[in-house]
Amino acid sequence: MPAGGSYVLEPGQGERLALRDRGAVATIKADGHGTGGSFGLVESAPAPGEPGLAPHRHRHADEALYVLEGRVRAQVGEKTAIAGPGTFIYIARGTVHAFANAGDGPAKLLVMFAPAGLEQYLKETARAYAAGAPDAAAVAALRRRHDVEMA
Repeated sequence: MPAGGSYVLEPGQGERLALRDRGAVATIKADGHGTGGSFGLVESAPAPGEPGLAPHRHRHADEALYVLEGRVRAQVGEKTAIAGPGTFIYIARGTVHAFANAGDGPAKLLVMFAPAGLEQYLKETARAYAAGAPDAAAVAALRRRHDVEMA
């Protein structure tokens, strides 16, 4: 991402990450380097049948989801909903949450983090899985380093 100034990304542009080995893809549209640390924005395309990240929380960041395409199962606190296009979900820091593709076809959503930083977790996760399935201790250390606390 460009550092310290305004920029425009066209469709399909951004840092594309393959997440795990099941077809989930994330494209970084904004990271802390380009936003002065204020927020990160990721276009997420969870694969059908992919369980997604288990319920977790972030102690130091708020998160928001905006569904663009498909159906997304979103757990926020004690509530679970099937969210379609146009659905907005705000997740206050400290709230247990999870999301996954709830359909048998493509899904796409925007995921915003404020302040920035959680997009770095996605980058490191993609690198770790590209090198082979990381061991549980390495995954736990990665989560601790990036404010991802499993519920």
